[in-house]
Amino acid sequence: MIDTEKGRADITRFTIDVAVRLTLIASVVVVSLLLLRPVAPLILWAIILSVAVYPLFVVMRQRLRLRNWLAATLLSLLLLVLLLAPVVILSASAIESLDAYARMLARGQHVVPPPPDAIRDWPFVGTRLHDFWQNASNDLRTLLSAHVGQIASLGRWIGRIAADVFIEVLQFAGAIIVAGVLLAYSEKLTDTVRGLAARIADARGRHFVEIASSTIRNVSQGVIGIALLQSALLGIGMLVAGVPFAGAITFVCLVLAIVQVGPNIIMIPVIIW
Repeated sequence: MIDTEKGRADITRFTIDVAVRLTLIASVVVVSLLLLRPVAPLILWAIILSVAVYPLFVVMRQRLRLRNWLAATLLSLLLLVLLLAPVVILSASAIESLDAYARMLARGQHVVPPPPDAIRDWPFVGTRLHDFWQNASNDLRTLLSAHVGQIASLGRWIGRIAADVFIEVLQFAGAIIVAGVLLAYSEKLTDTVRGLAARIADARGRHFVEIASSTIRNVSQGVIGIALLQSALLGIGMLVAGVPFAGAITFVCLVLAIVQVGPNIIMIPVIIW
């Protein structure tokens, strides 16, 4: 009877001990997920990016005979330059253009060219658009003063779009940096993931990891291919239309398409121009 009661007591203590440990582990997991929630998209992008560029990382490491951390650093810097350089150039160009237009407006010069007469023949809106354009060409300052509310609303809308694009670009830049860290420890991380998958599902777990990696690479190649096709068509259209700096704008559209922001923020002003 004593042994039975002692055994029951041991089982009870063991059950309580296991329950406490599981509760603590679950609490740590929940707290960790809550802490990682704000940066979860960045980490997800970093994982996808590191898997997508891993073949390039291997080629760079083998051809240049570099260590993992050095190859990862060089690849990360290259990706950051490809991402940030066109954005910085385009932003500087936009600021200079706006400053030049502001100076012209302050001196009373014509900022808006006169409208073509063919616009009058457009159905429904041709006459009104021509008159509005003509007023803007003759006296832009008066026109802006008469539509302060609409211009302010338009400015806020453009500002929100620009802020969203800026945040997306920064997030992607952060993902590139994190991806560089993942690539630097890619061998250890790969062995860890494969070992964990093998413990969960044996050989099928390893096979699942390989399928997931190849899927990410194929999807990434598809995204890049569509972005190349889209930017190429936009570039051809801008060249035909005689848009200045068509090459630089095309490259920016390519970068924005790859990071899934889209070229609309660039192309809408170009189309209006």
